[in-house]
Amino acid sequence: MLAPDEAEKASEAILEPSRERLAKKQRKRLRWSVRFQKFRVALLGFIVGGLLGDYFFGDLYPWNVVGLAIGLFVAAILRRFPVPVNK
Repeated sequence: MLAPDEAEKASEAILEPSRERLAKKQRKRLRWSVRFQKFRVALLGFIVGGLLGDYFFGDLYPWNVVGLAIGLFVAAILRRFPVPVNK
């Protein structure tokens, strides 16, 4: 039978690779979550810019790019402040 401190060390040695793997997976998921959030906000800006450009100016493409730029800017601002957009 092992002493409590020996049992603790043994369990840490056994569980450490799994914990590292899980932590790496969570970091990767967080990075993709951030990228996907930026993509969604930029896509929304692209669509809104195109719709407004077509409605007000009759020209679609340049206003899509303007909306995309504004969407990327808004996504960058949302990442700076703790606004829960993904939830």
